[in-house]
Amino acid sequence: MKYKIGIILHYGETEDKFSDIAKTLNCKLFFEVGVMDYAIDVAIRLEKEVVVDAIIASTATANIIKDFVSIPVIPLHIKDYNVVEALIQSKRLGKQIAFCDINPYTHYNLSKISSMLDVIIKQYPFHAIEETNSLVQKISADNADVVVTPASCMFNSAKKHNMNAVLIRISEQDIIDAIETAKLTIYFRSKEIEKNIWMASTINQFDECVITTDKNGNITLINKQACMYLDIAEDNAIGKNMVELQKKFPL
Repeated sequence: MKYKIGIILHYGETEDKFSDIAKTLNCKLFFEVGVMDYAIDVAIRLEKEVVVDAIIASTATANIIKDFVSIPVIPLHIKDYNVVEALIQSKRLGKQIAFCDINPYTHYNLSKISSMLDVIIKQYPFHAIEETNSLVQKISADNADVVVTPASCMFNSAKKHNMNAVLIRISEQDIIDAIETAKLTIYFRSKEIEKNIWMASTINQFDECVITTDKNGNITLINKQACMYLDIAEDNAIGKNMVELQKKFPL
């Protein structure tokens, strides 16, 4: 089975670059550009129109789009070595570095990296694309030499204001690792779906009410008899918590 995987990055990539890798990994890749809220429509289109099996996106973007699609979303983490690579490049442009990322970004060990490279890094968090222009103006007023960021919106805004800027890029190997993770996730999800179909068929043969839940008490399966007793459609029951139902219908 050839998996279809959407990859949403904050900068442009081409399928051609990864065509041989895709063949080796037995999957078809669909690269798109998007960041934060602006990636939501991209993710929905990948699911509904391209019909991908999973989506890979940078961590901040993944956390946003996962609530808008029903397929797995795999976070693509920027590693310290990606940051170091960008900072080495930026050091050639000056030692006063403005590091801009979506808050929080505690996963970067910036203090250690700053000491190692002998540069001064000041952090400038932002929460939305609309904030980038005003933030760049503040950075310019603070006399920073260069903006370093994993967000293309901030990179483009800095360039528009004639500031030096370096974009943190995710390594090819990190993308490959994320693709492998996505493939495993798709495989186990398909097995879970197959199991649920078999379970649903089995429990619908019972005359008694049958409900299964996950560890949090949320309904995962419910048979026709239980739906009739609770006067609820199966689609409306799935995902509801048993505590909520027991208040209305003592079981």
